[in-house]
Amino acid sequence: MNKFIITEQEKSRILNMHKKSTSRHYLKEQVTGDTLDGQTIVELIVKKGSIGSSVKLSNGKTYTYTTEDVTTFPQMVYSGWCGPGTYTADQLPQGCSATVTLGTNLRFECDKQGCKKVDDIE
Repeated sequence: MNKFIITEQEKSRILNMHKKSTSRHYLKEQVTGDTLDGQTIVELIVKKGSIGSSVKLSNGKTYTYTTEDVTTFPQMVYSGWCGPGTYTADQLPQGCSATVTLGTNLRFECDKQGCKKVDDIE
């Protein structure tokens, strides 16, 4: 007999996702097969209040912060440590970064050194 064993942490994550999703009348599972590892910022546009901000990465894709609804994928969730303005890769201030969310469990922090996957979104 095969047993399927999950950790308490995974069990809690699944139950939390289910509770949140059923209260909103939808359920989205993890997006798989898409990655931004190693991509770098080519251009970052930061708007006051964040809505409308966008980041263009070295793979040619642009992600925009269009909504407060973090269940809309893919999108740029926020930009950090930059004032409003347009920055190219060579002008990007130290600590200036963008977070791109591709799915419920796929979030990348991107800067001029590259994009790295960060921990799960709560």
